[in-house]
Amino acid sequence: MKLILTLYLFLLSFSMEAEALTVTTKNASHQFYVEIAKTSLEKANGLMNRTEMAEKNGMIFLWNNPQHLSFWMKNTLIPLDIIFIRKDGTIAKIHKSCEIRSLNSRPSGCPCQAALELNGGSCDKFGIKEGDYVSSESLKSVGIHK
Repeated sequence: MKLILTLYLFLLSFSMEAEALTVTTKNASHQFYVEIAKTSLEKANGLMNRTEMAEKNGMIFLWNNPQHLSFWMKNTLIPLDIIFIRKDGTIAKIHKSCEIRSLNSRPSGCPCQAALELNGGSCDKFGIKEGDYVSSESLKSVGIHK
């Protein structure tokens, strides 16, 4: 059964769409390559059960309307920075280097329409802060832009 689940998650990771995404900070623009989680199943699985992720990779989670969001790290094996994004594309809240396998809730703090997961420490490494701007084609597709 474990082999079947592992194979399913492996195949699921290849079936997701991916794109370039840009985070514009006060001093620079940083490009990441992210998988796009749009469906309920893709959002529920997220980056769970992955043992590694390339430095400038991540996952973007999209909703059609702004809402209060909350993430946990259940079955997540690598530390992540969780970035909540408002309808205007600005970063509302960052939870840095979230503890793996934790069931603690990490809330957005205000209505947001997207969340970005990057490797833990990425926000510090690239100077990403609340108020910075995030852009991509998938964000535009759900109405997130300046």
